[in-house]
Amino acid sequence: MKYFKNLRQLKYFIILCAVFSLVVLEILYVLFLGHTMLFVAIDLVVGTVMIFLFAEIAFYFGEQLQNQLQREIEDKKEIEEVLSLHSTALEAAANAVAITDINGRFIWVNSAFTKLTGYDFAEAVGQTHRILKSGKYDDAFYANLWQTVSSGRIWEGEVINRHKNGRLYTEEQIITPVINGDGTVTNYIAIKHDISERKKSEAKMEQYANRLHLIHTIDQAILSKQAPDEIARVVLDYVYQAVPCSRASVSVLDEHTSQGTVLAVIQEGETAVSPGYSFPMTEIEIRNLEAPETIIPVEIIEISNPQTNTGKQIQAEGVKAYIKIPLVAQGALIGFFNLGAKEKNTFTDDHIAIAQEIATSLAIALQQSRLYQRERNLREQAEALRETGEALNSTLDFDEILQLLLVQVTRAIRYDSAHIILIEGDDANICYTQGYERYGQEILKKVSSLSFKVSETRNLKWIIDHQEPLIIPDVYQYEGWRKDKGIAQTRAWVGVPIFVNGVISALFALSKQQPHYYHEGHVDTLRAFASQVGLALENARLYEELRAYTEELEDRVSSRTQALADANERLKELDRLKTKFISDVSHELRTPITNVTMYLDLLERGYEEKRQHYMNVLKQETKRLSQLIEDIFDESQYTSHLRQAEYIPVDLNEISYRTIKIYQAEAAQAGLILTYDLEAKLPAIWGEPLQLAQVISNLLRNAISYTVAGEICITTQQEGNFAVISVADTGVGIAPEDLPHLFDRFYRGHNVSQSTIPGTGLGLGVVREIIELHGGIVKASNNENNGATFKLMLPVSRRAEASIFFEESYDPAIEAVSPL
Repeated sequence: MKYFKNLRQLKYFIILCAVFSLVVLEILYVLFLGHTMLFVAIDLVVGTVMIFLFAEIAFYFGEQLQNQLQREIEDKKEIEEVLSLHSTALEAAANAVAITDINGRFIWVNSAFTKLTGYDFAEAVGQTHRILKSGKYDDAFYANLWQTVSSGRIWEGEVINRHKNGRLYTEEQIITPVINGDGTVTNYIAIKHDISERKKSEAKMEQYANRLHLIHTIDQAILSKQAPDEIARVVLDYVYQAVPCSRASVSVLDEHTSQGTVLAVIQEGETAVSPGYSFPMTEIEIRNLEAPETIIPVEIIEISNPQTNTGKQIQAEGVKAYIKIPLVAQGALIGFFNLGAKEKNTFTDDHIAIAQEIATSLAIALQQSRLYQRERNLREQAEALRETGEALNSTLDFDEILQLLLVQVTRAIRYDSAHIILIEGDDANICYTQGYERYGQEILKKVSSLSFKVSETRNLKWIIDHQEPLIIPDVYQYEGWRKDKGIAQTRAWVGVPIFVNGVISALFALSKQQPHYYHEGHVDTLRAFASQVGLALENARLYEELRAYTEELEDRVSSRTQALADANERLKELDRLKTKFISDVSHELRTPITNVTMYLDLLERGYEEKRQHYMNVLKQETKRLSQLIEDIFDESQYTSHLRQAEYIPVDLNEISYRTIKIYQAEAAQAGLILTYDLEAKLPAIWGEPLQLAQVISNLLRNAISYTVAGEICITTQQEGNFAVISVADTGVGIAPEDLPHLFDRFYRGHNVSQSTIPGTGLGLGVVREIIELHGGIVKASNNENNGATFKLMLPVSRRAEASIFFEESYDPAIEAVSPL
């Protein structure tokens, strides 16, 4: 084809060759087959025509085919050019592009994909997105993604993937499904954009915003607090939100005592370094106080071989490293802000920067709080001194002076306990104490009654000998501290002498559980109080002596007057009882004597046929008179021997049952029903059987005397630790005004004494005395319907070897004794 310019030249060449071949063939036919020239001429004409005809047809279709092929070639070139352009564009794209098949396997990735993931074309093709999984998402996340794209929808979002080298990165990804004409998904195209740096920038911006918000929040929280420990606590609560620490604390330094104190601490788990914990300052910290320009801004300390007790305690709590940030305000070191971690290299530069920002705000707040506290303390001290002076001038009461002193000192100086110790020669006695109430009355009583020998108590002897106050920073380090003082909670102690007329008459002592608490500033304040109290104590002592002497005289007069008044009242009461007794006895005797006189007269002048009746009445009245006199003498004689009895285990059921049997006949004769209900397992009591029988007898006799009709019921039962006997009747009852005096000796109710029922008023008095001697209680009350109930409560015996149970052979059901 390269020798011909076009197909037409090729066509003529082929026709020429064909005609030449036909002529040669015809010549051969003539030479060897003997064809005629006419036949050859015809054959040449026909052959030539046929050659021209077939050549035209063939070359027509060939030209058409050539044109079509040319067009297809041109189209293919255009497509290849477009594909090449697209491929070049995709290859040159900044975003990673990956094309997968229907199963999610990579079939093409660009160079940006390799740069993003670390996997080149050969490594990626045939793999799936699983090679990029970071482990940050669960299976549900990927299932949702796959369900979205397989359904023909586009998925887009942010994904954290893992680079070939293991590094995590964040990409913004769009996955588009490729859908053919029939709606079937054939491929997926993923476009990925690395947004890790943007995420880091956003994180930094958010972190910075959070830092600003945190600092602002801390500042606002600090402004709402005034106490240093509250300020420190609120700061630590926020620190955990910004810095990954396992322990955080704030401590302040005291230049007076060379001690540090923990204001607040937050620890994962328990910690021995709690708020209020004191520790001695190191030489470096003391030097920093004296020369603030030597302060190191931040110390990063790894705890490997701690030398201080605090360091050892922190190490024991699992802290391996911490940062120590000084709290500096107005050029002065006031404390430290510490953050601890359980792993080394935990704190980054950002963490340290945040901690320093927080420390700056904290230092300013603590300094302001200290200045405010100092100003308020000075104002409180001045006010307390002024009010103390006014209060001491307003009273001469010794106890009031001491109480006022401790109350006012509390406003100026903090303490856990305070004592005022009186000095008399070599004796020192605590006369007033405060602060031990929370430990209970036993400890308070013990401390309040302590006394010492000055010569044997080192701190007191030093004050007496030197006539100066004494500060003991830590009693555990003070040789000769009296451990038997009952002041186990004391660590720091200060004592100030109180002079009266130039002589130390008392000591004012304060103690604190926090060591190294008191300093010279406290001593100056206490001296001011002591100087005021000295004169007040002397005045109070003189006043107390005068008042004591006056009260002694008044007490003597009052005691004598009261004794005379009591004696006069007793005489009046005895005279009243004697008069009442004589009146009652006279009334009781007058009736039978009158009857005897009357029937003796009838016996002389009455009817003969009634002489026997007169004789019977005379005998009955004589018997009544004799019984009345005998009762008076028996009861009077009996009560004088009540306290001489010997007690033994007693069964109340036994005594009750036997006494009931004695009065059955008398009750039946009076037309009354006598019943009883005795608890079978009634425990024994400790008592005297005859006295208890007398009690039940007196109650039964009264019940029969004051019951006109009805019944009398005796019951026994156990109520708690008491064995109870109850005697209930349906008689006249008890007047309300008589109830308070019912058991008084010789007392008879107004209505009863006017009746014909005999009595002396001794019976119920004897009942109460016997029951009280047995440690029991006697009660009387009216029943709801009528009658009265007497209830005896006797304590169950604990001394008896065994309980005694009544086992008399009788029907346990209620037994009734009736005259019918």
